[in-house]
Order: sequence, then C-alpha cells, then structure tokens
Amino acid sequence: MERIILKATRRDSVGKGPSRRVRMDESFPAVYYKGQDVPQHISINTREFGLLQKKQVRVVTLDIDGVIAENCLIRDIQRHPVNSAVLHVDFQGMIPTRKVRLRLPITFVGNPLGLRQGGQIRKLLHFARIVCMPENVPSSVEVDISHMEAGTTMLVRDMPVNPAYTLMVPEHLAVIQITKPRAKA
Repeated sequence: MERIILKATRRDSVGKGPSRRVRMDESFPAVYYKGQDVPQHISINTREFGLLQKKQVRVVTLDIDGVIAENCLIRDIQRHPVNSAVLHVDFQGMIPTRKVRLRLPITFVGNPLGLRQGGQIRKLLHFARIVCMPENVPSSVEVDISHMEAGTTMLVRDMPVNPAYTLMVPEHLAVIQITKPRAKA
C-alpha cells in the first residue's frame, strides 16, 4: 500500500461560525479520532483532498502540524447537497493489529459475454461490507464479470474469494444479472 501524506492544521475553535471561516480559506473542517483518545479538530486543504478523491484513496497518513498519524481511514465525508463540495470529513486512526469494518463500493471489471449475445446488465448490489487488516484496505471490491452469459445471475457466494478481506454480505444476495435479449415482436 502506497503511503500518502495529507497535511492538516489543528483547530481550536469549533462550531458553525469557525467552520464557515475555515471553508472561506480554501479548507474544510475535519476531525481525527483513534480509540479512546480525545478527538482532534483539524482543517484540511480542499484542493489536496480533492486530488486524493480522484485516486479513490481510503487510507492516508495525516501530518497534523508536524505530528504524524499513520493509517488514518477516511470514515465519513459530508458533502454539500447541491454542489457536492466537501463540508466535513471524519478520519479514524486504525490500530495496526486490529481488523477494521468497511462499506465499500463494488466495481465490475470486464466485458460480459452476455452483452455480445444481446443481454443487458442489471447491477443489483452496489456496496459490500468487508472486514480486513488496515494494510489491506482496498478502494473498492472488484468483481470480474467477463465470463457471464445472457440469462445468468451472480450471487455473493459466486464471487471470487479475495484473501485480503472477508465479505460480510449474506451469500444468497444477487450481485449482478445479465438479462436475456428480448424477443422482437
């Protein structure tokens, strides 16, 4: 896993007014917490964080005014409902020996045979819960669908096993379906 450092500045004042002032300075408020420690209120540069989001990074190293916090999971991102600007982020410090639970998006890889047979893709499951060690946190759960033919459905139990994480989704749920082509009238 590549080490990505994100610079942060400690904030002493919290609340609506100080948060608005932070956002006016091309930053946004955030919070860092780890275990039973007292949460630290910080501010992050909006542009730097935007670059991380394009890479779909889930784990970063925070540099809070010179103090390094390793293995910080981006736990929650609050966005503006209209323009999708980042309003607030929660960073959770992970303990290297303790597994972490995550909800990750499912990405489908490959071009299914069923599409060439005239079928259509129906994505039925968009997110999956996983449990993994901090060093194995993926950006998403990848599922190869290139072998699927028209009229087939992939269930969770049919997904390939990844040794880096454990899926916490019921095995009977359908993940994706390639429909049969419709008969022409």
